[in-house]
Amino acid sequence: MAATKTMRFLRIVRPAILLGTVIVLCCATISGESFAAQAGDAERQFYEAELLWIGGDPVAATAGFAAIIEQFPKATHPKVVWRAAARVRVGEIDLRAGRADAAAAAFVTIIEDEPISSWTSRAQVGLARVMQQQHEWEASTELLESVVTAADTDADAVDPDAAASARQWLGLMHRLWVRPSAGLFPWEISGRAPIGGDPLDNPIGVAVSSDGTLLISDEGAKVVVMVNPQLPEGLRRIPEEDARKPWWDLDGQPYVAIKGGVLMPRDEVRARFPDPERPDRTLEDIVAGARGLAGEWILLSDRSKSVANISADGSSLATLPLVGADSEPVDLATDPYGWLYIIDKDSKGVHRFSPDGVYQGGLASVKWEEPYALDVDALGNIYVLDRKTKKIDVFDADGMNRWSLGPFLPGGVELRDPRDIAVDGQGRVYVADRNLSVIVMIQ
Repeated sequence: MAATKTMRFLRIVRPAILLGTVIVLCCATISGESFAAQAGDAERQFYEAELLWIGGDPVAATAGFAAIIEQFPKATHPKVVWRAAARVRVGEIDLRAGRADAAAAAFVTIIEDEPISSWTSRAQVGLARVMQQQHEWEASTELLESVVTAADTDADAVDPDAAASARQWLGLMHRLWVRPSAGLFPWEISGRAPIGGDPLDNPIGVAVSSDGTLLISDEGAKVVVMVNPQLPEGLRRIPEEDARKPWWDLDGQPYVAIKGGVLMPRDEVRARFPDPERPDRTLEDIVAGARGLAGEWILLSDRSKSVANISADGSSLATLPLVGADSEPVDLATDPYGWLYIIDKDSKGVHRFSPDGVYQGGLASVKWEEPYALDVDALGNIYVLDRKTKKIDVFDADGMNRWSLGPFLPGGVELRDPRDIAVDGQGRVYVADRNLSVIVMIQ
């Protein structure tokens, strides 16, 4: 009877609602009552640390996950799956923070030393991402393919988010590594992104999540549109008079810069922020933004020609020191590891800052006339749109110019008044063209 209860417990699917993750426990049967108590304590501690991470405190979260690893060692608690879960989270935090060696060590430990569980596939995807950072494309591809093959063979043995992530990474690598290696251009065709609902009027901003959900600022219709082209019935149109550039953060939350703050479209909440240079006043004319690794707000104000850095709880206000006395930032974006890229209209270049705000050089092109918008894909490639020449230049993470698109795109579409660009998890490029009144998708 005890064994039956234990097996039922081990087969429970526990949704981590805040992260949208589904965790499947799959371990061998051991003593029912003691295991349930051990697993319950470890699970509680895991979600407490998870909340710290979601709340923007990776240091405290790491300490919480490390405590699980220490309190439930494999020697005395061999079947506690939450230890593997904690190791995965530590590896993911290290990866985001740029500590590739530490992340690799955490993922390898799970793969080699922990009992096989759904967290094993999460560790495999994490290790594949480390390999990508080190340009070990073939090894990364093989590891991702093993996750997909395992999911196709036995879906219950693989975390569904890990399988989806592996497929997405493979699609991105096929476009940006396999095709170029075979002498092919990454993009073959362009056309109108299927939005559904009423036609767009004058789109001036676009952002796309890892799952392909579009966030569009329409200046003419004075709305923000949120829709996944694969699920057009889920389209939402949110009235907004002054919507500027939208973005998604690393955890899949959408935001839109508006004249007096930031719109959070899922809840239709509008937030205002103090001006770091004059804390008694509100930061005005926000045209672009991002969220940092610790949840801080990075907001570009057109009025003050500055980039504000405001902590998640609002207790710390600062202005990012830009390069040059006449700097005029016009757009910004972050990469998956917290590096910040800012287009400077004055120098006609892109400035790069480390996660702690230190200037680390930049990108420039003698061909640029009005660099106006940018985005960074999951591999760290930087896409820069020149509004005047109607071209998009793509640089790798080392700053090498790899490819150019526009004004005539593959498939025959001609850009007329491009205002913003975005790149999804499979390397498809989206352009908000105000004159065409559409979102152009290049794939």
